[in-house]
Amino acid sequence: MRVALTHFDLTTESGDPKHMLLIARGFKKLGHEVVVYCAEFKAESCFPRLNNGLDIRVVPPRVPLASLRGSRGIAGKIFERIKRVKLYNDLVRRMFDKIDKDFDFIICENDPSYKIGFFYKKINTKTKIVWIMHNPPFFHSGKSSFVIDLLSRVAALFEKASAKYYGNAVDSILVFDERAKRLAEEVGPPVKVVNLPVDIEYFYSLPKNGISQNKTIQLLSLGALSPTRRFEDTISAAAILRHNGYDVRVLLICKDYWGDKNYRE
Repeated sequence: MRVALTHFDLTTESGDPKHMLLIARGFKKLGHEVVVYCAEFKAESCFPRLNNGLDIRVVPPRVPLASLRGSRGIAGKIFERIKRVKLYNDLVRRMFDKIDKDFDFIICENDPSYKIGFFYKKINTKTKIVWIMHNPPFFHSGKSSFVIDLLSRVAALFEKASAKYYGNAVDSILVFDERAKRLAEEVGPPVKVVNLPVDIEYFYSLPKNGISQNKTIQLLSLGALSPTRRFEDTISAAAILRHNGYDVRVLLICKDYWGDKNYRE
C-alpha cells in the first residue's frame, strides 16, 4: 500500500511534526511505501531520529511560512491572517501538483493541507483521505478584547465554511477528545476519537519509589496554553499529593497562544 502524509512545517520539534513522523515510521515498519510531503523541512532540528530514513519531499512555498507571523495591532493581524490564508491555499495547489497521483491513503496532519484531498479525489476517487484534526481550525476561544473577540468569531465562521466545503472529500476525521469530536462533527465526514500515540520506548524509565514527605516535590508542565494540553491534570495531581501530606508545588510554563481567557483563569 502507498501512503502519503502531508504537513506544511517540519522545521521544529513540536507536537504535530512528531505525531506525523511517528505515524510515517509506523506504516514503514509494517512494510508499506511511505512518502512525506511538506513545505519546509530541517532534518537536524525536527526529530532527527524519527525523520532519518524517511522519504521526505519538500514543496517550497512562494515565501517562507514564518514571514507571515508576529504582526502587531488589529489591522496588522487582519492583513496577516488574509495573507496567510492566501499563502496556504497557494501552497495546497503547489503540493497537489507535485504529489504522486497513485496513493492509496493520504493522511493530512492538522493544518490546511487537508484541502489537498479535495483536488486529489477529483482524479483518484479510490484514494482514502484522512484528516487528523488536533485543533479544529474553526475553534473559537474567548479573547480579552471585545473587538478582537468579535473578529475571532467571524474568522472562525469563515474557517468552518471552508472546512465544510473542502472537507467533503475527506473520508475520515481523527480527533483525540470528545470536545474536538463535537466540533469536528459539524464538518460532515465520519469522526473517530483515537488515543494520542506515546513514544514509550524513548521516554520509558523505571517508576521512582519512596518519595520522602520531608522533601518538596516540584511538578512541571509546559506547552501552549490550551484545554487540549490538560494542564488541570497537573494541578489535580498536586491536590492529591497535598491531601496525602506532601509538600508539592506546580510550575506551569505556557504561552497563551490562543488568548483563551476562560481556560487561563
